[in-house]
Amino acid sequence: MAPHVSLQEVLLMGQDVAVTQVQTQAEMLEFIKFPWRVYAGDPHWVPPLIAERKRFFNTRHNPFFQHAEAAYFMARRNGEPRGIVGVAIDHNYIAFQKEQVGLFGFFEVQRDYDAAAGLLDAARDWVRQRGMHVLRGPFSFSTNQEVGLLIDGFDCDPVVLTTYNPPYYREYVERYGLVKAKDLYAYWLDAGPLPESMAQAAERVQQRANVRIRKMEMRNFQQEAMLVREIYNRAWSGNWGFVPVTEGEIIEMARGLKLIVDPDLCLFAELDGQPVGFVICIPDVNRALKPLNGRLFPFGWLKFLRAKRHLNFVRIFTLGVLPEHHPVGIGSLLYKAVWETGLKKGYIAGEMSWILEDNGPMNAAMQMMGGHIYKTWRIYDLPIGPVAQPSGS
Repeated sequence: MAPHVSLQEVLLMGQDVAVTQVQTQAEMLEFIKFPWRVYAGDPHWVPPLIAERKRFFNTRHNPFFQHAEAAYFMARRNGEPRGIVGVAIDHNYIAFQKEQVGLFGFFEVQRDYDAAAGLLDAARDWVRQRGMHVLRGPFSFSTNQEVGLLIDGFDCDPVVLTTYNPPYYREYVERYGLVKAKDLYAYWLDAGPLPESMAQAAERVQQRANVRIRKMEMRNFQQEAMLVREIYNRAWSGNWGFVPVTEGEIIEMARGLKLIVDPDLCLFAELDGQPVGFVICIPDVNRALKPLNGRLFPFGWLKFLRAKRHLNFVRIFTLGVLPEHHPVGIGSLLYKAVWETGLKKGYIAGEMSWILEDNGPMNAAMQMMGGHIYKTWRIYDLPIGPVAQPSGS
């Protein structure tokens, strides 16, 4: 038996795999529900809300499709679904990064390498036919959404808006030929006294700069979200893989986040009265969503609201400071405010994610706060050549 080939895969050899593009609403629903086949019995998987996934893939509701195109594929063996993948071309990403890159994501496959390879073939060919030079992923469309293939940390449930997958996915994509582009880290932070080094850094900033920390105004959350967008797009513009968030996308994000954020942990930093930084934290609502098995109705909402009141783990979802104010050290004040408020509210631990492996300042800040890396995701690249031209003529 060849290395890394399971007995199950051996039994499947010789049976044909057919990969087809999703075309109808019924096929799209089958695509959305496919992960239940992969994760049946997995104690760590958190099922997505089916209603939310329908909205996410709906071109009328998701503003991503105002500047992008996408396709979805399903692999079948003897008529039975074996895997899925989505692929997209984000014209905003191409314009900003100046790279001809197609993006793949939503990759799920049962223990069937031939099905995985067929799906990746379909994704590669689709983007190559549209002039792309690289297939990159996995992304749930962009770095502004869920990203990465989990390559370690499989013994923990995924935190809200982060990805989870079986360990064999890494073997499959690397066997196919995808290579590492970038790793992303999740840091675990235990509650306790604020580390002295962070407290001292925040105190120095407070002494030399007129900085005020204020809560976001939930009554005006959409307007506050626009302010977050302005800071985020400037603060993150130099990061690998960044693509600016559009006005439509921030409105759609705000619609979803308003239901789950902790208002006390959504903060702005103002320097001399002007907003220059922000932090948004989200209680880990995955712990409340997990028992719902993807359905809010008829009684899921009540279960969710009851469980949400008792959440004690938080994710530091995003933080940004305008580049010209980085030397001031405003980030330390935001970390201090979140830390102290979280302790008062009874949070016992938190995750800071995701952080690029080569983001020195952010990794240093996490280490200063006593965090340790407990999960790693990987983004992969597949260089692809141009579409072969017919000979002659």
